[in-house]
Amino acid sequence: MYICNCNGLNQRAIARAIAAGCDSPAAIYRHHGCSPQCGKCAGELCALLRAGARPGAAALPACPALLPPPGLLAAE
Repeated sequence: MYICNCNGLNQRAIARAIAAGCDSPAAIYRHHGCSPQCGKCAGELCALLRAGARPGAAALPACPALLPPPGLLAAE
């Protein structure tokens, strides 16, 4: 299932990034060489990060909200 349609990231790709040590949405994007676009996937990315936390690992910090890139919501 695709989690981030803007960047074509599916659940399997995100799980691999988390297994590789990514601990934030920004790290997942960097791992895949992309950046956030619309931000609609932020909640699902955070949920997957929390679910991917390994037993005994340090607790993940609160997942930051993703904002759209500058200029995307240009003033009218």
